[in-house]
Amino acid sequence: MVVWGVVRAGATHPLPADVPPTLAGLLVVVDHAVPPPEHRGPVTVVRVQAPATAARAFAAGIRAAPAAADAMAWFDAAPPTSRAIERLTAGLGARDAAVVASSISDAVKQVQGGLVVGGVPRDGLCRPTVPVLVRAAVARERLLSALAGAHDVFDALAVAGCAVAVVAPGTSAST
Repeated sequence: MVVWGVVRAGATHPLPADVPPTLAGLLVVVDHAVPPPEHRGPVTVVRVQAPATAARAFAAGIRAAPAAADAMAWFDAAPPTSRAIERLTAGLGARDAAVVASSISDAVKQVQGGLVVGGVPRDGLCRPTVPVLVRAAVARERLLSALAGAHDVFDALAVAGCAVAVVAPGTSAST
């Protein structure tokens, strides 16, 4: 599988020195006010209008991705390790996307009128984090329009109706 990475870069989003070998290349999205970052490896700089929100940056990366890309890996700062990309690729299966997510173990409470009125069951809840791996065809055909109105990439995956596999952090790929 040919995987291209997409990362938002700038003053608050620094880049590491190298591209992980499991990525065919890296699309670095910066807004017009930011100078292009220095980077080693197969890197393409993509410019967007400020502010370069996560959703806008990922959309710009999808539009700039080579036609040969099978999948796009979104991460919002430093590229993931080769192992993380391998785990997401293995966890993808026949689904549209795969995300790293951990279960929620902290207490979650419902508040009304400034008062705690009860607890929220945590069964079935998770906290998704980057990286996110999305099939390139799905990204181009369905995710782009969802990203236009989304607050974040995870919301856009839901709006686009993507089947998303969950990979536990730091373990073998599992769905």
